[in-house]
Amino acid sequence: MLKPKRKISKHEIKKDPFLEFINNGQQWVQDKKKIIYQVVVGVIAVVAVIYFLNNNRINSGTAGEALLGKALLSQDMGDVENAKFQLQTLIDDYSGTKAGTEGKYYFGKMSYDNGEIESASEYLNEYVKKGDNEILMTTAYKLLSEISLKNNNGEDAEKQLQKGTKFAENTVYHQEMSLLLANQLFENGKTSKAKKIVDNILKQENILFSIKKTAEELQGRLEG
Repeated sequence: MLKPKRKISKHEIKKDPFLEFINNGQQWVQDKKKIIYQVVVGVIAVVAVIYFLNNNRINSGTAGEALLGKALLSQDMGDVENAKFQLQTLIDDYSGTKAGTEGKYYFGKMSYDNGEIESASEYLNEYVKKGDNEILMTTAYKLLSEISLKNNNGEDAEKQLQKGTKFAENTVYHQEMSLLLANQLFENGKTSKAKKIVDNILKQENILFSIKKTAEELQGRLEG
């Protein structure tokens, strides 16, 4: 006949380190039940907010991209006013999205093409602060350099071209931007720096005929 299990007294539990640890743990959970519940609820709430914000960001990004596409289509069709309205809406309503940021570039370029220099400068400068598209960044800095020249500021034009050339390093526009920088350096009296850039371009293989011709013409001016 099996003997009934002997109950373990609290005194015996205290003698056993493992059982004492389990007992203390249970007691701690019991004492901190309210705090634990609040922490769990808090964690769930944070996760829910992150999910909501991420989902909202994705939806906003998609809507912004669609609006940017409509604006560019309107521009291609010659409907400039409607394109500008759509771009302004994009910039105002989706400023935190990639499309909203790129909208500033297109609005700035459109303003430049229309001769609205102050507006172009404002939006292009806003774009280069957060933009990451190498092609758009290159063109933005090129336009900003042209704006600086219109304002008779050759030194700032040089700075803008230096930044643009850096962004163009891995694009097909690198040689073109380098030549523009070399020309501006020459105009600013920095002949040796300009010559170094031109010589480097002419040493490169598979150079386009138009680039080579421009580089040789600038080389002639530098040596003449």
